[in-house]
Amino acid sequence: FTDAFIDFMIVGGMPESVKSFIKTGNYSKSSDVKKEILDTCLNDINRYNKGLDIIKTSECFKCIPMQLADTNNKFIYSRVSGMKGRAAYNRYAENLFWIKEAGYGNFCYATDGPILPLAAHTDRNNFKIYLSDTGLLVQMYGKETAKAIFLKETNYNNGAIVENVVAECLMKAGYVPRYYRKTNGSNRMELDFVLEMGMGICVIEVKSEKKRDAPSIEKVSKVFNIGRRVMLENGNISVDDDGIEHYPLFVAAFMKDLEPEWDGPEF
Repeated sequence: FTDAFIDFMIVGGMPESVKSFIKTGNYSKSSDVKKEILDTCLNDINRYNKGLDIIKTSECFKCIPMQLADTNNKFIYSRVSGMKGRAAYNRYAENLFWIKEAGYGNFCYATDGPILPLAAHTDRNNFKIYLSDTGLLVQMYGKETAKAIFLKETNYNNGAIVENVVAECLMKAGYVPRYYRKTNGSNRMELDFVLEMGMGICVIEVKSEKKRDAPSIEKVSKVFNIGRRVMLENGNISVDDDGIEHYPLFVAAFMKDLEPEWDGPEF
């Protein structure tokens, strides 16, 4: 399963890319297809935008990989072209939401607290943007990134790829994940994904490296009423003494199967 999930990260889920890989067993053939798909994305931007919006939307789209790789990987308007503050927002906000509505980007909004219902605690001014297909993100980073994923190279910073593929899996499963970040005070913590699972809150920490210390997920249940804490990592299945559930990364594709069964009426 882990090897299949690595293939999925590199090849992505676009049908033609998958067909090419299955037919040839060759990553480079899949890469050729993904390059054509990215060209099609840019052509769509040219076709459905007008005037200066063509350039601005293209700038936003091409900027997503860089923003995800940054330590603070929430999307910051000023990083697109260096324009500061409100001027950057005014320049690019509509173009970003074109990318969202076109289906090229998955927006993950911040929450002001992992509290039910999450829809009532969503901060729509802060968000991350993940590409809707992780294979396309790998293509944008280049072949050295694909090699590092294939080799399971932990010294190569693949955190953005791993986080993107988890976001992709969660959203395809029907979840609307958020993230939580508190940068000051005694209860500072960063939670990669916060989602409603069953009748409770589940927080997910994603680890792409061997280092597994996760102070945020260890302390979150002392501050908030959290139903489940899950670590997705390069490891096996276990539950530690603190009650944190540990799973291999590929389990991101099967989170719905971890939900408790509901025997009440359908809603």
